[in-house]
Amino acid sequence: MFLITNKKPLRTFPHILRKAFLLLLLLLGVESVAYDVAFLSPGENAYWQVWLLNTSNGKTKQISHSAYDKNRISWHSKGKKLLVNGQQGELVWLDVRTTREQAIKTPLQGFSDAHLSPDNQHIAFSLSTSESKNDNNIWLYHLTNKKLKKLTNLPELQHQPVWGKNKIYFLSGSGGDTHDIWSVDTKTDNAQQLTQNTLYHFDIAVSPTGKLAFTSNLHGQYDIWQADANVQHRQRLTEDLTPESSPSWSPDGRYLVYDRMDKGVSNLWLMDLKSKKVRQLTQRKYGAMRPVWFHGVSR
Repeated sequence: MFLITNKKPLRTFPHILRKAFLLLLLLLGVESVAYDVAFLSPGENAYWQVWLLNTSNGKTKQISHSAYDKNRISWHSKGKKLLVNGQQGELVWLDVRTTREQAIKTPLQGFSDAHLSPDNQHIAFSLSTSESKNDNNIWLYHLTNKKLKKLTNLPELQHQPVWGKNKIYFLSGSGGDTHDIWSVDTKTDNAQQLTQNTLYHFDIAVSPTGKLAFTSNLHGQYDIWQADANVQHRQRLTEDLTPESSPSWSPDGRYLVYDRMDKGVSNLWLMDLKSKKVRQLTQRKYGAMRPVWFHGVSR
């Protein structure tokens, strides 16, 4: 196994207990490393590549190098690899240690917004089976039995699925002025609309306790919001004039990492949800975006 852990909690262990814990990790074949967030940033070949980030010290490491733009990533729960979806529908496993890519063969081509389930068994994705670009629905692909399942049958555009507990959240819109938040039960296939014509919503993220974070322009600019699982109670977290997007929760639910646009370049920031203090994590010349926090085997 390959586990990414936050060193800070380990420092609170008594010395002997900490040694015993680390010895147990070694016996189990688990390796503790410093990187806890994956994100996208241009590489030396100008394509958007996958990088790793240590949120404590800001160190980064590029782990993909292939010649295509990546646009969505999600962690395998053991941390050995990432599911990577490319701009043109590429779908691969990316080994975090070796940086090798392994293509995933699927019955249909053109996956977009692919997101791995917490049990590593399913991929939720958006796909159009017609000629229209605005005719996408949400699908499931079972990685073991290779079966496909269409979860939604709604008009226009369904996209950006993300896994919650026994449900998948996604965005639905006509491509016009609204993209509302919906959920679909993975057992009953019942779909529920959670917001009603409230302008654009993007980049839903689900916390370990089921809270939501997302991007919305409800007040005219793109800010980060949080809400309960049914989006009945919302709280605006950022109020900057610069756009913020792509929030991702820390494993303990205390922090959000997100990207923020400044002078045309996006970089990663961290917010402490208790104090509301923020700090910049990256200062990459050509940008950094779409961070995804690793939640580990306890996810």
